[in-house]
Amino acid sequence: MSRNWRSAGTVAIGLGKRQLAFLRGYLDGLPLPVLGRRYLSVGDSDLDLRVLKAHLKSIRQQVMVIGERGGREFKDARLLLLDPDKLRSTATQPMSLEEFRQERDPYEMYSESELLEIYQEALADAPPDRRAQRNERIRRRQVAVLSQFEHLLHADPSPKDGVAGWLEPSLASRLIAAEIPTLGKLVAVINEQGYWWFKLVPGVGEKVARSLATWLASPYIATSLKTTVGPHALKRHKEHKKSRHCDLDRLRAPSSGIAPIEAFVPPARFAADREAVLAWLDGYKAKPSTYRAYRKEAERLVLFAALELRKPLASIYIEQYRDFLDRLAPGNTEDWPYRIAAADWIGEPKAKRWTDRWRPFTGALSDKSRKLALDVCRTLLAQLAQPSH
Repeated sequence: MSRNWRSAGTVAIGLGKRQLAFLRGYLDGLPLPVLGRRYLSVGDSDLDLRVLKAHLKSIRQQVMVIGERGGREFKDARLLLLDPDKLRSTATQPMSLEEFRQERDPYEMYSESELLEIYQEALADAPPDRRAQRNERIRRRQVAVLSQFEHLLHADPSPKDGVAGWLEPSLASRLIAAEIPTLGKLVAVINEQGYWWFKLVPGVGEKVARSLATWLASPYIATSLKTTVGPHALKRHKEHKKSRHCDLDRLRAPSSGIAPIEAFVPPARFAADREAVLAWLDGYKAKPSTYRAYRKEAERLVLFAALELRKPLASIYIEQYRDFLDRLAPGNTEDWPYRIAAADWIGEPKAKRWTDRWRPFTGALSDKSRKLALDVCRTLLAQLAQPSH
């Protein structure tokens, strides 16, 4: 990132009218120290030419970012990268009268008035300097581009806007490479993946990701996008654990009724099964990896019994669940005797539990996974069959 953006603690651009005026003055040929005092409010200690050139570079970079908001309409934005000296130095100066005299009248055969008349005619007949004309056209286009930029400065972001039009260039390029091209997609990914979403984007660290999520959650940006980053994505896991459970409590199950066991609302006659399974799982919380593995298999069984068989766990056979697992596969419609479509049981591998995209399965189970699932479910059913339950 550029020095100015990083020191400002933001990943978004911060260009205003004063910075555009600074750039306009530079293109008009005014000295950088004069422009620094006039538009950037810098003190004498910051009038070092290297510092002012760094300001100019940062302003130009941000102008290129804003140009992305206009799409092809602002393809001429790159003209603002041309240095004014290059546009001036290539113009050919006309021959002076004295030089003309030495070339045309070395023996002083003409009077002063005659020579002046011949000189003026020669200038009028001289072919136009094409390079100078081209440079003048470029200069006019530069002025036109700057005039068009002001309304883009105050444009509200929309979900369809590309990240390249709002964010620091290297950050935007990394997001695009990770298939996150728009602001709307960015908010969706952050909400789906939570605080550690940036692990999906090589080259983006925690500090930058936190700044970006905070910017997206700011009132102005959230209002403009009509969506915002959820609280679970703004805090580290230890801090947002409670918030994540709140999201689970508010989660609306799809029409099939499928939901994580914490949010699952079974028919009243099966409510005791859900509570018994949660109590059984509590015994494994001291071993997080075991707890997660057992929870995955237990909630699958609870959902299958309540939604497909519509029976309490005490009334089902493990063979019924084995047959279900054997048939489960994406797109299976011909050999599928169950109420809920196979596609509704299967979701995306990276969907988080607190999003409505979560599903209990991510595809057909391998032989090893199917054996593990059945072993865990046998243990669970045997435990629930004990008199203490």
